[in-house]
Amino acid sequence: MTSQEQQQYSKTWHQFQLKKENLFTKKFQKALTIQVNAFIKTQDIMSVPAFPIYEVLLELYTTVGPQWARMVRMDTNEKAMGQMSFNEQIVQLMQQYYGIDLLNDAQGITEYTRQVIVRILQEAAVQGWSIDEIVRQLTASSELGGMRARRIARTETVTAANGAAMIYAQTSINVMDKIWIAATDNRTRQDHLIVNGTKLPIDEPFSLASGTVEMMQPGARQQPNGLSVPADQVVNCRCAVGFRARRDANGKLIRRV
Repeated sequence: MTSQEQQQYSKTWHQFQLKKENLFTKKFQKALTIQVNAFIKTQDIMSVPAFPIYEVLLELYTTVGPQWARMVRMDTNEKAMGQMSFNEQIVQLMQQYYGIDLLNDAQGITEYTRQVIVRILQEAAVQGWSIDEIVRQLTASSELGGMRARRIARTETVTAANGAAMIYAQTSINVMDKIWIAATDNRTRQDHLIVNGTKLPIDEPFSLASGTVEMMQPGARQQPNGLSVPADQVVNCRCAVGFRARRDANGKLIRRV
């Protein structure tokens, strides 16, 4: 992938990612509101439901992922193979790969919501807030509203889109190389700027944080050794993984054996 191709890929990616981030920020904000209202109604911290978050996550992973994977396939000029449509193949493979993780993800997000509510209740006890003031604090909290919804939407769209793109590349009929493409601005992590432009075989991990963290692609939650990727390498990431089919000395595409 030439520098010019990488820039064009990055531009396409950021347009796509931001559009989906904006769409799902609204959906996650609605889900967080349902969680807060459930607590206000019952005053029972365990009544905060995970299902609103799970439903949005499921929609995100089964739409955003396949849409981006299709765009990546078009970028590599590869035609779909087999009777099943490309979208169906990617959705099926993503369900196999991310299935139980989405449930765990929803539970993790919900548990954080509960922790934020508990912190507000603890502050209410110290300050002697009325019920009306507690409700106001809950509904005004950035960690229970739009700011957190955007953080979740950004993180999850990057994970879903890059995950689906990797699934496509790993099942391609061609041998693929991958490239880490970072958002090159002052909000990008230093670790991600360092690895920006790194080209590797599809099945080799990127090495980050001075070799202490390995990621197969931006947004990956698990390292090849089974350990979790630290949240500070994933949350709010805006990087993409790009691909190029490998060619032999004569310029002919190398097929998988």
